[in-house]
Amino acid sequence: MACTRRRRVVGCLGYFIGIYFVIYMSLYARQFQVETELGSCFTKHYNYFVSKMPPLKIYLYNLSLPYQIKIAHHQYVQAIPGNLAHTTVFEYIVPKTIEYYKHRVYDPEDADLFYVPLYGAIFNQHREIGDIDKIILPQLREAGPYFDRSDGIDHAWTQMLFSHNNIPITPYHQHHLPSMITLGDLDYNYTVTNSRESLRNSNFPLTSNINQVDIIDSDNTRPITAFFIGQIELSGFDEQATPIRRGMAEEMHRIPHAVIINAKRYDPIHSVYNYNFSRMMLSSEYCIVPHGDGPTTKRLFDTFRTLCIPIVLSDQIRFPFENLFIDYSKVVIQIPAFHPEDIGVAMSLPNKKRRIELRANMLRLSDILAQKFTFKPESGDLMWAWLWVHYFKLATVAASKRRTLLASPYL
Repeated sequence: MACTRRRRVVGCLGYFIGIYFVIYMSLYARQFQVETELGSCFTKHYNYFVSKMPPLKIYLYNLSLPYQIKIAHHQYVQAIPGNLAHTTVFEYIVPKTIEYYKHRVYDPEDADLFYVPLYGAIFNQHREIGDIDKIILPQLREAGPYFDRSDGIDHAWTQMLFSHNNIPITPYHQHHLPSMITLGDLDYNYTVTNSRESLRNSNFPLTSNINQVDIIDSDNTRPITAFFIGQIELSGFDEQATPIRRGMAEEMHRIPHAVIINAKRYDPIHSVYNYNFSRMMLSSEYCIVPHGDGPTTKRLFDTFRTLCIPIVLSDQIRFPFENLFIDYSKVVIQIPAFHPEDIGVAMSLPNKKRRIELRANMLRLSDILAQKFTFKPESGDLMWAWLWVHYFKLATVAASKRRTLLASPYL
């Protein structure tokens, strides 16, 4: 009797294990099918370089900036453990990673690249205490002749905000500082009219503190058709933003089951942070991403974390690593900024299979767009990409660095 009961238990366990295996393999096969039908959003350049690390020798300057240390401790260091680091935290990650980087050099004469550890965004609205010409460049010159001997073309800076006149890297510096600059947003007109000069500048992703979702087939749990939260009347730095957002809001009111919340970032009553917007994005099939203070907005990177398919209304946006490492046509839907009537059409075109494909590629981007606080570059992550981008740029300026006669070992 006991033997018979044992056989039944073993048989049931085998049955359930078999069912589990079939379900697991069907999900795996479905994921494989998604990957093979659309193809990866990564470019051939990404596939070629992803297994390699650049042999880039970097010298890290030591700046004396008490205000930066104080604010960075609150805004970056203390916030990292709770996953609350500021949107601009990448400008802290770069020099911290270089501190432990295996190719860091302590003799400037051995360096390929000189890094200036200025956290530009921290000085937003406080340019006078982080002024490049009056405070930063004099400190670089005290360290030696390395900036002036090639006009700084082999130097790198980071400011994870767009340039304006009350922040260290102003529009003037973005246009005229010969160094390589990593920004949170680029001057679109400059990239078009001065494309050769603007090669010095790169835009990198803003930080999203939302945990990465890894379930790609989730239409059934997304009852909101289209979602937006943010300020409609955005009268800040860019005059284009308000008319684009007004048109978007008007169109979204016509879409069934769409949710639009007009909220300001720091308003005590209607603050964005009074809403669980990450939960709403997780419940939304599409997220509308309009032009903001600049062409790029943090909400774009939130969509990648929540797998809420982004519909981008920004004609001037430059996506990070676009065409270098990532083919964004397989990740986002972009429509003309001043044609919000196309939102409904854009939502209706992708069928369920296409939506799954888009989400699968959004998930693939998680490593290269996510901010990591291990301070150790790994193949395919954001610091890996930063190192390669600067390696490529150094290759283009290497020939112009020599300003003196060659030193012969025979003389």
